[in-house]
Amino acid sequence: MKMGKRTAFILAAIVAILLIAGCAGTPKTVLPEKVVRNEGDYFPEGVFLAALSFHSFEDRVTTAKVYPVTILTEASAKTKNQAEIKPFIPIKDANEDPDGQWKWTKFVFTSRPAKAEELEMNMWVLCVNLERPMDTEELKNAEWAYRQISSLDDLYKDLVEVRWHDTYYWQDRTWKVNVKNIRIPENLFPEDAGF
Repeated sequence: MKMGKRTAFILAAIVAILLIAGCAGTPKTVLPEKVVRNEGDYFPEGVFLAALSFHSFEDRVTTAKVYPVTILTEASAKTKNQAEIKPFIPIKDANEDPDGQWKWTKFVFTSRPAKAEELEMNMWVLCVNLERPMDTEELKNAEWAYRQISSLDDLYKDLVEVRWHDTYYWQDRTWKVNVKNIRIPENLFPEDAGF
């Protein structure tokens, strides 16, 4: 069987394309840049805040418990954009993870302690729902929440009002939170992220 020059050229081009594509290998996982902790951050290097799940009602974020965690496996396309995490502290009374076992989640926050002058209305924050300022050790070992700022009227008192939809009482709730108990998430999740 005789091949023409044109057919041979086309086959050679196809083989070359397949070889180049094969040499490209599998896609590399893009890891986030190393997070540099700001001076005064009480979380040790490698500790993040993460939620196992978010719940929404009529497009409003509801109760979302957020815990300090360490990352065992970075999120990537291979892990369906989920990170394998381990609680940094024992999680008591947490139905999502009663034994402190390792879990997978797509909700991992890089965050930093808030400063009063950078807080704005409707801003999403991570907070501990207490009016009194917590000390460093308490903050490192606290259960956090993802909330939206609803009032800055008492900011001069170092208090911010936050809101969320409470699924237990089925109503919108607000709470005063001390500025010291607030962290600003550096990554926000899009509305279609699962909550």
